[in-house]
Amino acid sequence: MQPPPTVMLVGPAELIARMERCSVIAWPERRPTPAYDRLTVQRDRDRAAFLLDPMGLRWLPSLALNELPVELAGGGQRRTVPSSLFVALDRALVVSLRGA
Repeated sequence: MQPPPTVMLVGPAELIARMERCSVIAWPERRPTPAYDRLTVQRDRDRAAFLLDPMGLRWLPSLALNELPVELAGGGQRRTVPSSLFVALDRALVVSLRGA
């Protein structure tokens, strides 16, 4: 049985890789557990991020992994390519640092 095209299945190896990269999962004794302290810090930071980060620097870790930040991943029919957004953000940062 095939899933509908709107459903993406993730295999076990990819699921483990995603969990290992996730900042809100801790691995004490090689077992995944929620890192609630990190999640709290991230939520607090995200609430103020739009005021402190007009360039989108907080998106760099996700974009560096070729994944969309949570704020950009939802909805919309036009899919944003993470690598293109990473390059655009990089260019904007270089221009702002040069003052040109």
